Amino acid sequence: MTGFVRTMNTWWLTKVTIFALLLLLSPQHVLGAPAAVSNSTGRRRISINTSWRFSRFAINPDSLSYATLKPYMLPSGNDFILAGTQHARPSGTAPGSSITYIQSSFDDSTWETVTLPHDWAQKGPFNAPGISGGMGKKPTNGVGWYRRIVTMDASDKSKYTFLDIDGAMSYASVWLNGNLVGGWPYGYASFRLDLTSYMNVGDNLLAIRLDNPVDSSRWYPGAGLYRNVWLVTVDTIHVGQYGTFITTPSVSAQTATISLAVFVNNKGTTSRDIEVLAEVYEIDSATGKAGAAVVAAFPAAAATMAAGSTSSIDSSAMVTNPQLWGPPPAQTPNLRLDQWQRCSLGAAFHIRAAERQLQMLQDMRCNALRMSHNPPAPELLEIADRLGFMVLDEIFDSWTSSKTTNDFHTIWADWHEPDLRSFIHRDRNHPSIIAWSFGNEIVDQQESSMGGTVAQPMHDWIHAEDGTRPTTSSMNIATAGSSFANV
Repeated sequence: MTGFVRTMNTWWLTKVTIFALLLLLSPQHVLGAPAAVSNSTGRRRISINTSWRFSRFAINPDSLSYATLKPYMLPSGNDFILAGTQHARPSGTAPGSSITYIQSSFDDSTWETVTLPHDWAQKGPFNAPGISGGMGKKPTNGVGWYRRIVTMDASDKSKYTFLDIDGAMSYASVWLNGNLVGGWPYGYASFRLDLTSYMNVGDNLLAIRLDNPVDSSRWYPGAGLYRNVWLVTVDTIHVGQYGTFITTPSVSAQTATISLAVFVNNKGTTSRDIEVLAEVYEIDSATGKAGAAVVAAFPAAAATMAAGSTSSIDSSAMVTNPQLWGPPPAQTPNLRLDQWQRCSLGAAFHIRAAERQLQMLQDMRCNALRMSHNPPAPELLEIADRLGFMVLDEIFDSWTSSKTTNDFHTIWADWHEPDLRSFIHRDRNHPSIIAWSFGNEIVDQQESSMGGTVAQPMHDWIHAEDGTRPTTSSMNIATAGSSFANV
C-alpha cells in the first residue's frame, strides 16, 4: 500500500512515504497490502496483459445486448450501493451460455493475438462509417471478444480469486469456463469481479465481451481492453478492494498525524482473530522502494471477525519532521490542462507516453490537471503524485439528460451510485487530488429544480466517502442562486 503525507494548504517538498501493512491471522499469517505484491504467500496480484486472442465484429455476432445481460451485470456494483437498492443475481441459465466464444472447444487460432492495453480502433481504417469527427472517425463501434487462459495452482484452491479491470470500453461482460460472472458498462470505470466460484485447478478460459455503440461520446473514446487487467489471489480473510483510507488531519512543519482505516473482509465460514500492523517508510528515490528505516509505526490493532463480515480497523501514527508533498517550490501555478490525447497510441494507456506528456507540461510551468471528463487510468494519478501535479479528478460528462444519443444517461439510473462511490474509493489515497468533480457542464443544470435534486445526493455521497476534499461540478448555464449552484 502506498500512501502520502498530504495537506491542502502546503505544496512544497516532494518526498513521499510508503506504508507496509501486515495482516496477522489466527492461526496463519498473511501479508495483505492492496498494492501489487507478486511474492506474497497471502496476496498475489499479477498482470494478465499478454497472450489474448481478439476479434472485432462490426455487426453483432452473438445476439447479446446490454438489455439481456443487464440483470447479471448489476450485482457487480453491489459493494458500492448504499443509498440505492442492491441487486440479486437471477436464477436459471444466464444469457450467452450457448455462444461458442465462451467455450474452451472454440478454435480461436485465426483471431488476432494482442497485448493489453489494447485499443482496437487504432487499427483503422480512418473515416469509419457512422463515426463522427468528434469521435475520431475511427472504428470504435462494434462488438469485441477477448479470450485468454488463466491458470490456478492447487495451493490456491481454498483462496479467493478476483479479476481487476482498470478500464474496458465498454459494456464489459465476463465469462469464466462458460459461466457468466458479471460485468460493468461504464467504459472509464475500474472494477472487480469475483471469479472464485468458477475457477478450477489448472487452466481456465476467460472470455470478455465488449460492445461499443455509435454516438456514445463527444470525443474519441477508444475501444477494447485499453487499460491494465489483473488477477488477484487472496486468503479467505483479506484487505478488501481499495481497502485502505489514509488521511492527514493535522500537519505542520514539525509533525504530521496520519489516520489509517483498513477494511478487512472475512469471506470464510468461521470467525477469525486478526491483528493489523502498519509501518511508515520513506521511499528511496533511487529505487522507488521503501527505505530501511521506519519513520513511524501504527499501534497494533486486533479484532475478531465474524464469518462473512467486513470490519474497519482504525489507527493513527505521528511522523516527525514530515516532508510535505507538492509541486516544486519555484513552480508558479499558471496553467491548467483540460484534455489531451496520445494520438498514435489511441486510448490504450502507455505509462511512458503519459509521463512524457506531464514532464513536457512541467517544462511549460504547468502544475495542475483537470481530468476531463472521466476517471483517468490509475497510473496517470501515480505519475501526478510522483511529479507533484495537483489534480481535479472528474467522473461524469452527463447525468439524466443526454449530450449524445448513447452516452452515460442511458445507464444513469442504475450505475451512477456504484460508479461514483467506487471512483472515490479507488482514487482517494492519491495526494495529487485536491478536489472532486462529479459533472462537466451537465444538461440537468438547465432545469430549475432538477439540477439540485440530482446533484445533492452525489455531493453528499462524495463527502461521506471522503470528507477531506471539496466537490464541484462545472457550470456553464446555471445561475447564482439556482438549486444546482446551491449544492
